[in-house]
Amino acid sequence: MKLYISILYILLLSTSVFASPQDSTANKHSKNNIFLGVYLNDLNLWSQTKIIELSPFAGYRISPRIEVGIGTKFRLYRNPLYSIYSWGANGFTRYTVIKKLHLTLPVSIFVHAEYEYIYNINKKNESTTERLHYWTGLGLSQMIGSKSFLNILVLWNLHQYEQAPINPSFRLGFIFPFF
Repeated sequence: MKLYISILYILLLSTSVFASPQDSTANKHSKNNIFLGVYLNDLNLWSQTKIIELSPFAGYRISPRIEVGIGTKFRLYRNPLYSIYSWGANGFTRYTVIKKLHLTLPVSIFVHAEYEYIYNINKKNESTTERLHYWTGLGLSQMIGSKSFLNILVLWNLHQYEQAPINPSFRLGFIFPFF
């Protein structure tokens, strides 16, 4: 089953990378298609267990509906017994299913797929682990300026193991144009 999910995941990523732009303006103004952003993931600062996760990224809009990108991730997980510091890299693709939900409400709905490598350092016993995660899910994108967006995502980790992140994962992100 994991093999089939991995193959489907790779096909989804590869088809979006090699898709041709549907809009002729995408080719003329390629620098306008570059965007930057940051996600705040599973933020918890108010209990004994503290979680802070920051994920900056850069992406490229291939067509009006298809985006690809790469990013990094930094995470601090601390409770009274131990602390874990994580860092990693990811690649993602997203496809906009609904461009505008309603004429008066500029909200888009998209599907998101992501491949992630994470390196964990446990400060209590100085152990390290490496993990691969396959995230997939849905998101809402709300325009908050002329070219900036607020994204809310709900993602599920398809690679389950004993210490896997809790499903689902909620992300809040801000996206703005590079130029």
